[in-house]
Amino acid sequence: MGKVTGVSGTEITIKDDQGQVYEIQTGPNSRIRKNREEAKISDIHVGDTIMAAGNLDDQAKTIGAMFVVVLDPQQAAEAEKRRAELDRKS
Repeated sequence: MGKVTGVSGTEITIKDDQGQVYEIQTGPNSRIRKNREEAKISDIHVGDTIMAAGNLDDQAKTIGAMFVVVLDPQQAAEAEKRRAELDRKS
């Protein structure tokens, strides 16, 4: 999960809360959702908060995205709250 810092072609660059930069690589099988509806990469903009899941290469800081969800501000706040609660429990 992170804030979008760039969108180019089929790739989305994000920065997470720890300041790590990841490249989200989308393809024909990637599912993109915004406002609970199907979306395209062109619907994603710098400043959006997204959550992505797929094949993570932590060393290369890339994710081969199976799905990407654009979160509205309320959804982003709720996701961050849940993550903070999980961090406290660990």
